[in-house]
Amino acid sequence: MYSNFDDFNYSEIIIFDKNNFSDKDIIDINWNENKFNNLIKKLISNDFRSFEKKYKITKHNELILIDNISDNKLNLNVLNLVNHEYLQDNKYIENSKYKILLIKYQKETIPPFKFPSTDIIHDKYYLNKIIFKITSRIYLNFEINKKYDTGEVFRRVYINLNNDNKSKNKLDNRDINKILEESIKKYFK
Repeated sequence: MYSNFDDFNYSEIIIFDKNNFSDKDIIDINWNENKFNNLIKKLISNDFRSFEKKYKITKHNELILIDNISDNKLNLNVLNLVNHEYLQDNKYIENSKYKILLIKYQKETIPPFKFPSTDIIHDKYYLNKIIFKITSRIYLNFEINKKYDTGEVFRRVYINLNNDNKSKNKLDNRDINKILEESIKKYFK
């Protein structure tokens, strides 16, 4: 899955419906409400433990201001794309109805006061996340985004990997790949 762990510190493995993929330049990663809910119900009924977080998100260029409603905290992240690639369809899930997009980022947390005072806001939405912990560095995320201005709702499912070298819980790179591959097979069969 990952051949190089040195060029990123945060990654998302986005799982989306194969029927939403027609052009590699434009991808609809939004999940149908029924499929989204059914997958969550399946995981919960199999005794997978989850926790929930609620946020208000404001984006300006590569800056993401995160108002954590659940914990009453304010964070500011800079998220720079390193690269992305599509993973082979049936390598991870046989006869899959899903496609997999792997995105690598360099993510940095900076003080919230560095968010500019501007009218140029590129995106603003409420975010509700249901998160299943796989390991201390790997999580399965179900997100529901509701746009501030239109009320439009988007759903997405992804696995994130925190690849922070300062982590106390060091895993061998082969182990990380193995855990991710097993998780994809387990949750999306």
